Amino acid sequence: MLKVILLSPLPPPFGGIARWTEDYLKWSDGKFECKVVDNSKRVNSKNKITMLFSQLRRNISIILNFKSGIKKSKYDVAHINSSCSGAGVIRDFLCANSAYKKNIPVLLHCHCNIKDQLGTNKIVNYFFKKLVAVSSYVLVLNSSSLDFVRKFKNERVFICPNFIDESKMASSHKINDGIKSVLYVGHLYLSKGIKIIAETAKKFPEITFELVGAETGESDFLKEYSNIRLNGAKSESEVMEFIDKCDLFLFPSFSEGFSKALLEAMSRGIPAIVSDAGANRDMIEDKGGIVVPAGVPKDYADAINKMMDKNVRAVMSEWNIKKVKKCYTANIVMEEIFDKYKEM
Repeated sequence: MLKVILLSPLPPPFGGIARWTEDYLKWSDGKFECKVVDNSKRVNSKNKITMLFSQLRRNISIILNFKSGIKKSKYDVAHINSSCSGAGVIRDFLCANSAYKKNIPVLLHCHCNIKDQLGTNKIVNYFFKKLVAVSSYVLVLNSSSLDFVRKFKNERVFICPNFIDESKMASSHKINDGIKSVLYVGHLYLSKGIKIIAETAKKFPEITFELVGAETGESDFLKEYSNIRLNGAKSESEVMEFIDKCDLFLFPSFSEGFSKALLEAMSRGIPAIVSDAGANRDMIEDKGGIVVPAGVPKDYADAINKMMDKNVRAVMSEWNIKKVKKCYTANIVMEEIFDKYKEM
């Protein structure tokens, strides 16, 4: 049986790559043997110096655990899940390089919009390129990340989207005559476009804007809007209930890898208005909703007006369900990853 060592976070906290890891382990059970080296942060301190040393100790511990794993047992593949940020890139390179030196092929899986995460830090960019160099395959979430990596690695770079269990999909979504409820799911950060949501809500006082996600110090101003409801963080099943009740999904994020929340909305047949960031355009294609430039409130308002037509939303709803079924189910995506393992 194929043996994989996976460097990836495990919950808690839930969400993000940790949630992907859980879904991955459920699918892989019985198909191949997998050992997970947990690289979750789990560092909490208000003191910057204490935080820095805690993160350093944590990263050293992760590297040692990974090296110990490949020393004790022979693995066929090393799968490195990376968020491509800061010291994590250096840690991921050191782990990948240790596997490379033992002739274990490395699959690098970037769970982010790479260019945004790397930023302009020359050291981080340097180690990311070294990480790519020791990797047999590189998987990315969207077209912009694909173009970025292919500038210095032309071969064996592929888009690998997030996925959803087909059992969570809907066969259809009830399309109401008008738009009464617009939903956003995600943390309430300015970088996620919450000011865009507020400006849009001003223009449609008759529509309720439901926001599901953890409040932050950046989101207090949203409490001033009578038609914006702050629902806090919710469980996966509760999020699905909000999705099923809404008429539109609004996702104005300025930077994104591949939104699991947007994927869930599409899987339930919800038309979407999204920013042109990360994988949003790849997912929606201007057929399952409307893609607009990030940062222009008027464009979102115009998009809502275009989608007042019930027939327009009905076509988008049906298209979204078909797109998810064709491209984003767990079996389709995981089989592609498994094929990469076997090729390696």
